[in-house]
Amino acid sequence: MDTPMVSVILPVYNVERYLRQCMDSILSQTLTDFELICVNDGSTDQSRTILAEYEQRDRRVMILDQKNHGLGAARNRGLALPRGTYVIFLDSDDFFAPELLERTTLAAQEQNADIVLFGGVRYNDATQKVTQERQFLRRDLLPRKPVFSRADVPNTLFSISSPTVWSKLYARQFLLETGLQFQTLPNAEDIYFTFGSMALAERITAVDADLVSYRVNRPDSLEQDKHTSPLCFLEALSALHQEMLRRGLFELLQTSFRAFGLSTTLYNLKSVRTDEARLQILAALDSEPYCQLPLQEVPGIDDGNTMVHRYSLQLSAARDWYHQSERFSLLPSPQDDGEQYRITPPTERKNIQVSVVIPVYNTAPWLDEALSSITNQTLREIEIICIDDGSTDESLEILERWAARDSRFVLFSRPNAGLSCARNLGIAQARGEFLYFMDSDDWLEQDALEQSVAVMREKTLDVLFFDWVTFYDSEEMAVVSPRAQIIDTRSHAYDDVCEGQTLLRRFCEENSYSAVVWRQILRTDFVRENALSFLPGILWEDNPFTFAALLKAKRSFHLRQTYYHYRIRESSITTKTMTFHKVYSHYRSFLDMFRIYFEAAPDLMPENRSAALGRVAIILNRSRFQYSKILPEYEFSELGLRENLYTFQVLVSNFVRESQRAKELNEKLRKANADKSDLNQKLRKANTEKSELNQKLKKTYDEKYDRG
Repeated sequence: MDTPMVSVILPVYNVERYLRQCMDSILSQTLTDFELICVNDGSTDQSRTILAEYEQRDRRVMILDQKNHGLGAARNRGLALPRGTYVIFLDSDDFFAPELLERTTLAAQEQNADIVLFGGVRYNDATQKVTQERQFLRRDLLPRKPVFSRADVPNTLFSISSPTVWSKLYARQFLLETGLQFQTLPNAEDIYFTFGSMALAERITAVDADLVSYRVNRPDSLEQDKHTSPLCFLEALSALHQEMLRRGLFELLQTSFRAFGLSTTLYNLKSVRTDEARLQILAALDSEPYCQLPLQEVPGIDDGNTMVHRYSLQLSAARDWYHQSERFSLLPSPQDDGEQYRITPPTERKNIQVSVVIPVYNTAPWLDEALSSITNQTLREIEIICIDDGSTDESLEILERWAARDSRFVLFSRPNAGLSCARNLGIAQARGEFLYFMDSDDWLEQDALEQSVAVMREKTLDVLFFDWVTFYDSEEMAVVSPRAQIIDTRSHAYDDVCEGQTLLRRFCEENSYSAVVWRQILRTDFVRENALSFLPGILWEDNPFTFAALLKAKRSFHLRQTYYHYRIRESSITTKTMTFHKVYSHYRSFLDMFRIYFEAAPDLMPENRSAALGRVAIILNRSRFQYSKILPEYEFSELGLRENLYTFQVLVSNFVRESQRAKELNEKLRKANADKSDLNQKLRKANTEKSELNQKLKKTYDEKYDRG
């Protein structure tokens, strides 16, 4: 055995449960001319003892001992010693078909190959079930020739086989010439070696057979600890990228590299077990050296490559939401005093009955009408707190003109942070006895505030609700957005003062619940005592605010008067196309509303609990519905969530996917049943025709018999 046909390199680390099966499957190969180099990587269980048993009874077994340095270092140690014409790297928790070495070396000899590819199956260690795995060898991507190289498949080279090194046989001379070594990483150590060798090989062939049983679902697998070193795959991609640039191969293989780089990045984002590890990956993609990785679509080069296009959109969606959610985390807190944003000087006005809070963002065409309806209120003792939220149109100039001629205006201008932050700033600045939130593109009846305040005082209310009407900004909008025909007035008069939880139930029973804050006026002290505020960074921020107000209010009332005029317009937030922001907004509202419900549940009357919980469920279902409607390339925006990705997947995304699969299955079953029904109908018709024919034949035979 001076020059064996194959050198088998087998790293071993704490695999006593699987090692005998692995060793037996290697030593019982139909090809017997091989050496087995076992690198004991500092095992602390009985693995070393088991290896010694096999070494004593089979002279082909060699043991090398080293301190624990990981899989890459163990393979490099073994790679320094092989004498075989061919080299194969196997894993010590897997097992192998008896003909593995014979079939692969035969193919290598026949084709004079540098690398021989072959397939494998997945063996579930928990269930002992075997499943096919096409990614180990993509037979559909193999060129129609026995031997190929990078030049034959430049756009799919890294998709033909997985980056696993144990699904390939190598010519030792080829490895010596390339000088490739494994990276010493905690995981993903074989990406650089495997794809680096495939990029350099001049002669690659494949054996169309599954020769490895790859063990999965091991409780002690290294994959389980991937979250502790989540950036290894990026380090491997970066090394592979630099190697291809150094050897002048990247221009030829860039599409294939991007396809693999994008898919493995998405895979790692989906599979790491902690939010912290996922966020580490997303942050690393923006920093050196990983920001240099070409993980984006290149027009003109990737045209027509639907896989690269889809993957690049999905990763972009995750990164975009990561950056957007980062911006949300930096938004000002509700306690922001806003003095740095103040434009009008502070005044000492007293006896302010209502603080009207009006956030403004790019509503110049409608702003004058909205402000006119407020300044002309019959109740004069008000302050008008206007917050320009980073408008890019003439909105701020319009606000400044109004503030210059009406001292009741309190004007702020801040960088865009969204409706919630603007309203929270208004809450912090309010000096009135009561608080009212107005949108800057709608308008209010002139006596609305005066009559509302009178009822609030008469009945000593925490919150008062009134009614509204909708109107379209244009005739075109009436056609485009017919769903805007919402309930304008309550169909039932709630004539008694009650706790907010009871009013919530009554609204729900009448199907007239609406969370919009511009149809309610609140006592300012009630808002502050209960720390009511709007969630920053979301749309439909009214949902948790109103829900909390109703569950906390001791005295609430509905006034059956139509005061508010709500405009439906084209550029409104609520009429824009479906985005992940809308999905997230309802999901985030659901989480907050569930928390509010859980805290209030002990004080809720039994008959009110189901109504409150029903509102929480409705918001969750809205998030699910909207997730089912977003474009496929944006569904992986969820990977950019900063926390609780698993919770989101369980409650929303996975729920939607399973529901869609169930719907598709039910449709197939319905179609199959319909086809079966049609077939049964045809059979009945055929049987009827057969019966009629038999009757005619019998009649004919009878007549023939009668005639003798």
